[in-house]
This record gives sequence, structure tokens and C-alpha cells, in this order.
Amino acid sequence: MKSQGLKPGVPDIVILTPAPTNGKPCFIELKTKTGRLTAAQDKWRLALIDLGYNWALCRGIDDVISILDEWGYQVIPRKRLALRPHPIQLTLN
Repeated sequence: MKSQGLKPGVPDIVILTPAPTNGKPCFIELKTKTGRLTAAQDKWRLALIDLGYNWALCRGIDDVISILDEWGYQVIPRKRLALRPHPIQLTLN
């Protein structure tokens, strides 16, 4: 991603649509169960929090759904997501 111009440490998910709870953008860093933030990621985390933005570390889809719900976004329940066919699959049948 760095080769494409992305700065080191930028969170994995950036939501610029203001959060319903506080009107601020949201940033989510994704990590495995044992993954740790790099120094660059921690620097971004601190800068975003200092600006009053929403920032979260998530370790799986359940964490992502939970934090989005906490920030006031309407999230499709995971079970419905898993059962919904991809649009391309609908056209191939």
C-alpha cells in the first residue's frame, strides 16, 4: 500500500460519513487476536483521538459490528449478511 502513496500507520477502515452519535469521522484499525500496533499506527491513533475523532482497534468482524453500532451506525446483523448472495452470483444463475 505504501507504493500506492498510502502513509504508514493509516487505519485500515476510514469512514468519513459523520458518526450519528457525535458527527465525527471514524477510523478502525484491524488486528489479529495477538496483533499489535506499530509505532506509526500508534502515532496515528493518538493524533486522531487528539482531534476528537472516533478510533477503535478491532480484532474481528464482531468487534467491527459492535463499534459501528456504538458509534450509531445501522449495521446489518451478521447472520443476514452471510445469507445474502453476492449480486454477481445472482446474474450467473
